[in-house]
Amino acid sequence: MPYVPGVFSGQLEFNLRLPYKRFKQIYPDNTITYKEYKKLQMRRAFRRSMSSQDNKRMVR
Repeated sequence: MPYVPGVFSGQLEFNLRLPYKRFKQIYPDNTITYKEYKKLQMRRAFRRSMSSQDNKRMVR
């Protein structure tokens, strides 16, 4: 599965929780660098940790 910037499958998003070394073992064809991987992890972690009050897209 090739890496496409800005496009995430559910499986890839879940796998961003893995350490970089394990991620590269699972996706050896992926060309993402360690720095890019860490950036993606930080971005995804921030989105996961937002409260429902801060999420403007939540239906109340």
